[in-house]
Amino acid sequence: MKLPNSAIFRIEKVKQWLKEVKIVPLDNVSVWRNGHGWSHTTPDEALELFPNGSSSTDKIFLCESCGQYASFVVGDYQIHHFRHPAGSKDCKDKQVAWSSYYQTNKLGFSLPIKIKLDANDIEITIGFLPLTVQQLTEAMQNKTVVTISAGLQTISTLLISHERFSSEHITYVSIGNKVSERYTINYSNADASLSTIWPRIINGFNLLGTLFDGATGKRLPVNADVEISREYYLISKSYYWHGRSDISIERIQNISNGWQVYRVKALRLTKQAAEFFLDFGVRLTDAPAYITLLWPPSAQASHIVSHESDPVIFYHKGRGCVEVWPYARVHRDVVAETEGDIYSFSGNSIQQVLSVSRFYQRTSVLRYIVLDKKQIAFESKKIPEVLISDDFGKEIAPGVYHGLPPDKTITITAPYDGVVEVKKFNRLIKRVNTKGSDSIVITVNWGYSVSVYQGMDLSAEVLFERKHKGTKDDIKLLKRLKSYKNQMIPISHEIGKLAVKLGKLPETKRWLLYQIRRGYISEDSLKRIETTITNRCK
Repeated sequence: MKLPNSAIFRIEKVKQWLKEVKIVPLDNVSVWRNGHGWSHTTPDEALELFPNGSSSTDKIFLCESCGQYASFVVGDYQIHHFRHPAGSKDCKDKQVAWSSYYQTNKLGFSLPIKIKLDANDIEITIGFLPLTVQQLTEAMQNKTVVTISAGLQTISTLLISHERFSSEHITYVSIGNKVSERYTINYSNADASLSTIWPRIINGFNLLGTLFDGATGKRLPVNADVEISREYYLISKSYYWHGRSDISIERIQNISNGWQVYRVKALRLTKQAAEFFLDFGVRLTDAPAYITLLWPPSAQASHIVSHESDPVIFYHKGRGCVEVWPYARVHRDVVAETEGDIYSFSGNSIQQVLSVSRFYQRTSVLRYIVLDKKQIAFESKKIPEVLISDDFGKEIAPGVYHGLPPDKTITITAPYDGVVEVKKFNRLIKRVNTKGSDSIVITVNWGYSVSVYQGMDLSAEVLFERKHKGTKDDIKLLKRLKSYKNQMIPISHEIGKLAVKLGKLPETKRWLLYQIRRGYISEDSLKRIETTITNRCK
């Protein structure tokens, strides 16, 4: 059928208008799915549910890049697509702003900020990533000076030295209680590489609100994951009421210039709770991103891993784009549909940054590890002693148990501040902050695991499982592991996160947890376990 001239004219006008305004469809869009949270979707999937389109005011489709609701457009003369409505904050401008930021920050993330609350005051510290030995030496020879500023006000001026900065770990520098939306770092007599590992722009406190992790005090970056049942501090100049069933909000103190401090925790994964956290630029999830180094043997501190050789093999669970800077090709060696993936890469740089971000090019970094290649003098690291006992005071050593304690309760006493996580069939159901030397009572049952963290270290873990008779493969593997008598190497407690993959090999799983507790394992045994996990994921 031939279209009338008026219809052809309208089509040409629409095409011309689209060309002039340069509308670019959105690619990174999510839709809320009950029980799963925000899930990535496509225009074709949206068309099946909304054949007539959807307005941004319906609050259905979320732009993952900027956190605003998007419209789903369906028309006679254009392909169905997502886009921002007129009058919204311009996401394209944000991308331009990000490009400008990215030029000054190739790592893709700001230096970490930590807070410490005390009475009615706050102490703020900025974390400086470790320099290479060469960078630190050259900076000292050049008498490099670092100046930290908030706006036009200089807060601190520091001469780089071994006493102030490190090549081994993150150095936190106090800037007092100066709350600012942005901090900047300037250098004098500095090599250009310094501004790469220490980006000049540091994200601070947003007037509407900024979230900090309750256990570590670290600021959450833009687009970070917020976990169910995990406590956070919200620092804001706004007032938030307490009457919610899906979020716990408690105002705990005032600090200078009208800033309020709240203790916040998501109780359930609901769309309303997710929208609350969206206002602060973070995403509520029950499946946060994790990365764990598997090989080679390494010395680990917060975000810093020292190792001697390649390849680097690591485990990644959750969503996100895995990248290495300076660039190295990352290979996905094993794909497991539910448990996560195992990756590897080989790099030729002394210092590299492994990151998991929400988008490519390290945009919205969720997790990162700084990898330093150097010779390591391994020393036995004493894990803080944690006492776990039953109702009669009998000690319960870390490990797997096929019987429940009396009254189904255990008592935990830890020497330092930390966190206790309780999981039921590997799903987090409770998270309790602990104070040094205080005791807490935990109720357990079949399928429960209780993990005790001191600081960021996993100090003890007990699991209560119904006894499953070991299979022939389980017994055979266990005998093989016990037979290896070659060089003993340190084993990181992070390996414990993979023990869940040995669920059908209960005796092997129990033996691995015991080796983690000892802190050492045969090198051949560790390789054999990694091979077993890899094969079971295929």
